[in-house]
Amino acid sequence: MPSRFAVARCCAFFTACALLAPAAGAESASPDGRYQAAVARIAADAPEAMRRQHAPGMALALTDRSGTIAVLTFGASNLENSDPVTPQTRFGIGSITKSMTAIALLQARDRGAFDPHAPVTRYLPWFSVRTRWRALTPHDLLTHTSGLPDGVVGAGAPFDVLALRDIQTGFAPGTQWSYSNIGYETLGEIVAAVDHRPWSDAVRAGVLERIGMTASFTDWTVATLAASATGYLPRYDDRIADPRSWDLGPFPPTEYVDAAGSVLSTAGDMAKYARMILRGGITDGGVRVLSPSSYALLTTAAAKAGTGGVPGLYERYAYGLAVHTLSGDRIVGHTGGTGPYTACMEADLTQGFAAVALTNVGYLADRPCAIVEDALRVLRAAHRGAAFPKLEAATDPAQVKNARGFAGTYRAADGAALTVVAPRRDRLMLVANGEQHPLLPAGAGIFWTDIPRLQLSGVRFVPDRAAHRATALVADGRWYQTAAYRGPSARHSPAAWVAYPGHYRTLSGHPYDGSIRVQLVHGALVLDDGTPLVPLADGWFRMGSEPGASRVRFDAVVDGHAQRATLDAALADSNTEHPPLTVGFLYRVATP
Repeated sequence: MPSRFAVARCCAFFTACALLAPAAGAESASPDGRYQAAVARIAADAPEAMRRQHAPGMALALTDRSGTIAVLTFGASNLENSDPVTPQTRFGIGSITKSMTAIALLQARDRGAFDPHAPVTRYLPWFSVRTRWRALTPHDLLTHTSGLPDGVVGAGAPFDVLALRDIQTGFAPGTQWSYSNIGYETLGEIVAAVDHRPWSDAVRAGVLERIGMTASFTDWTVATLAASATGYLPRYDDRIADPRSWDLGPFPPTEYVDAAGSVLSTAGDMAKYARMILRGGITDGGVRVLSPSSYALLTTAAAKAGTGGVPGLYERYAYGLAVHTLSGDRIVGHTGGTGPYTACMEADLTQGFAAVALTNVGYLADRPCAIVEDALRVLRAAHRGAAFPKLEAATDPAQVKNARGFAGTYRAADGAALTVVAPRRDRLMLVANGEQHPLLPAGAGIFWTDIPRLQLSGVRFVPDRAAHRATALVADGRWYQTAAYRGPSARHSPAAWVAYPGHYRTLSGHPYDGSIRVQLVHGALVLDDGTPLVPLADGWFRMGSEPGASRVRFDAVVDGHAQRATLDAALADSNTEHPPLTVGFLYRVATP
């Protein structure tokens, strides 16, 4: 579980290439040129949307039911060589892959080899999970209503699926919605069982090749990644990034095959995929990928969902696709965020338009859905002959709403002081050694500053909602408060807690695979973003106030410092009614 990172911006050059010719095998979507002005408007909007999303490069596909309207490309596919993104550039589509896994299973349903309501064990006799409720079905997994955790171990299928035998489900299937990547890994194993070949081969033949997605891969290898855009994440994963500019570093090569998210594709191929969805499961060449009843399962909401990290998009969930409304239209789509790539696909089934955005900035960034929804609105306006909607105004990364509500002198218990001033109503500065240093919003009450010792965790303000201002802050793991502070006094913490603060990360060798920073502040254990560690029985802590949040436990104390943090690994033996997020071990790499 990686620490929270600040949203930041990177500089990239922008180019655009609008391909108004139709896709291979498709009728031209715009013989009268009615979409040309819309494409120009979307191309003009895209660089600003990309800047906000902090992506070095992006490819954007626009399509209607008859053919590809345009493929637009922007920025760099490789910063080191200044290679531009082209229509042939591949990106990871992340969890959009889940809909392809669902299609492979629905194809098996169409030939009578798969029943989504049968027990999982019908297809995987070795599957086992600890549960107090009925047996899990593929329908539960497809709709994220199984009660399984988000992920387990991270070694890949089938080992991760086998490891579920040590996991307790978190709720009765069908009663709640909880996003689960391991659920789709399990579905990938079912695909392999009913198709009698690996998931990657089944999806390649049954989905990609049938649709004509000839430039796409189902797995990451050194070779397939070398033939794709270089993906990027902040170079330093142990600190808050400057919101004005990300220092980006390339994601290291890896091998990754996962039914939940490993497909690599181009914008042109994804236009074909979105068009198949718009056409009711039929390809450009007239090939039916799914029967009408299976297509209905793919696109009809079966469960009330959560935010999924994108407010509005995940209102409800079908089989591998989220379902929501946009300006009254019925939309199906999905986001993707895996390793060094992010993506967003939305298909307007009411109007018959779709847009897909692919970027080479990693999962810590926002998903590129803003430009996708902007494109859908513009295309709809063009279709109706209406005026184009306005793009939301650009935001200033230094702007602080009600900056004066943070200003004041904050003192620690030993008398040390930090002074915060608001030279303007929308600007905030921290005074140190007689100089003013900018405080820039980094989300959830946390601010970035250029003072090196405060960059690891930033400056986190504690609001007094009754007073409508901040009366305390946390900086460098220390508590400071103003004279107006009327909050709770520091509580007495158990002596054992002194050993727990520190920076812990996995030993996988991959950045962002797992990293947490723990602080003991004002008598409470918290993560660096302020998430409380709520003490539970047997030495466990819940990471946050939500009952279903992940758990952590510390052990291996040497010289007064715990050397290991265990995330959820022992919850299989508990009676928790909510699923853990992940299972694994993190090891101390730094003391406070």
